Amino acid sequence: MGPILGLLAGLLTTGAWLPQVLKTLRTRETGDFAWAYLLTFGSGLVCWNIYGVIQGDLPLILANAVSLLLLAAIIAVKFRHDNWRWRGKNSVTKHSEISRHREARQSAHSVHR
Repeated sequence: MGPILGLLAGLLTTGAWLPQVLKTLRTRETGDFAWAYLLTFGSGLVCWNIYGVIQGDLPLILANAVSLLLLAAIIAVKFRHDNWRWRGKNSVTKHSEISRHREARQSAHSVHR
């Protein structure tokens, strides 16, 4: 019963991240994620994985490994977005143009519904 409960807990808590990761990948919006949070949370996941390996706890290892992969996807998008934003005025202008284009496309799409 213990391993099954551990797998269920891992599935639920790790799966809770999936909608946020998918939204982040779709929208490329990462401004609400602080670097301190991402790095602290990631460090905790690494520690949990090490602990799981020491204990030989497969559900703990799997849940935290998958969470770490999902977190890595958010970090990759944030890293790219932050670097793009800080490259200078031209990048900010391009970002604004892309945002306006996206908004125009979404409003045009909603009109056709």
